[in-house]
Amino acid sequence: MSEQSNDGGPAFPLSYSTAEYHTGNINAGMSLRDWFAGQALQGAMASWDGEGEWRASDMATLCWNRADAMLATRNLQPA
Repeated sequence: MSEQSNDGGPAFPLSYSTAEYHTGNINAGMSLRDWFAGQALQGAMASWDGEGEWRASDMATLCWNRADAMLATRNLQPA
């Protein structure tokens, strides 16, 4: 897996101020990249017909690559 510098920020942002967030007292939870990878995994597993073998590392790589692609495309879209 390649080094990912932009994780998309928190998947479910809290309504705390930036100052409160940076004190380290708030757990922001999973990143948007984590959420996208989890959704990709869920879709891949739901569509798997049970035929053949999947190595967990191959599935993880596939899902992280899809998450990175979703973040890259998201960053191209105008806000």
